[in-house]
Amino acid sequence: MELRLDMEAIPRNKATPVSLITHAYWNLAGEGSGRDVLGNSVTIWASQYTPTDSHFIPTGQILSVKGTPLDLNERGDCGQHD
Repeated sequence: MELRLDMEAIPRNKATPVSLITHAYWNLAGEGSGRDVLGNSVTIWASQYTPTDSHFIPTGQILSVKGTPLDLNERGDCGQHD
């Protein structure tokens, strides 16, 4: 089984900054199931991310996800965060 969300931005006439992000929350066990999201797993194929400052404004840096908690290139347990 798979829940998939594909997003793509195609500039029409010039380079345009875009943030392809969603803050959707899905409990794959189903609402009212008595289970929380921590039993789900996720894969996000991304090699880089943009960090934010203390006000959650992107800094403009482009950093590697490798070796960070943001490296979800392989199936990861959503409940593994400290």
